Amino acid sequence: GFRGVDIPKEKLADVLRFAFLGSSTTYDAAAPEGKEWPAQTIYRIKARAGNCKIDFINAGLPGFSTPNMETYWRKVVRQYKPDVVIALPGDMTPNLQKAAKLEGFQHQDTNKSWLARNSVLWALISKNVAVVRLQHSAFSDKGKFQPNESALTKKFRMDLGGLIDSVVEDGVFLAVPTIASHVRRDMPVQNQLIAADSALYHLPFISIPTLIKMQDVYNDALRAVVKHRPGVLLIDGDELIPADNQHFVDSRHFAPRGSAVMGKRIADALLSSAAFQAYVRQRVACNWPDDNEPK
Repeated sequence: GFRGVDIPKEKLADVLRFAFLGSSTTYDAAAPEGKEWPAQTIYRIKARAGNCKIDFINAGLPGFSTPNMETYWRKVVRQYKPDVVIALPGDMTPNLQKAAKLEGFQHQDTNKSWLARNSVLWALISKNVAVVRLQHSAFSDKGKFQPNESALTKKFRMDLGGLIDSVVEDGVFLAVPTIASHVRRDMPVQNQLIAADSALYHLPFISIPTLIKMQDVYNDALRAVVKHRPGVLLIDGDELIPADNQHFVDSRHFAPRGSAVMGKRIADALLSSAAFQAYVRQRVACNWPDDNEPK
């Protein structure tokens, strides 16, 4: 049920096992098999691992929020006894959709025609027409949803804290990256319109300035939660992934080049962490190299 090569359920003492928890951004569908960013992370770590054996689970599933990730961890993933977990939250879009729905705003898919529901081609045409229409009012807040930042981040912080506690109570080393986005504050306006394509479709009721603000709000909340959890590694540097169409296929998901940069980002952060190095040497019966600075 996981993306990637099959691994045995029973883990041997000399194997270092990773698990990646997340949503569609972790499943990473736009990357070819073996090139998704969790696999890229592992390839880079294997290159520095000496004779240590490493395997991994890509437990990312499209549509998963942090509570889904926690449930999946408790009921499925923990049974494989991973030593290291990387958890990438994907809550902003579903949380905004739910909050907006309570105020009478609707997601685009709610109003799909019969033809769009039964023809992939027509669904794609309809989607692009909707995006073009939404781009014309993308910078205006008139009639748009105004998120309650406090309520949304309170829920996200509680959900993320619950996931972290569930994972670390099993003695697992946990790393949490900040969330990379194609749409950036410092972009020219025209580039923001292009980068926000899928975000405008899935969140038609908010403006691009609000979208960018909420991206920052969620990452700030993520940092605050992780920094109050001793032993959990915060991986910053989401801006290292260039904000262009060579690295993103839409507003949130990586293109293969973006997956490669994301894999390097995660591997470098782990290999630069003294806490990670010490944990591996204590946890796994193999000769983990002393010199493990990223190259």
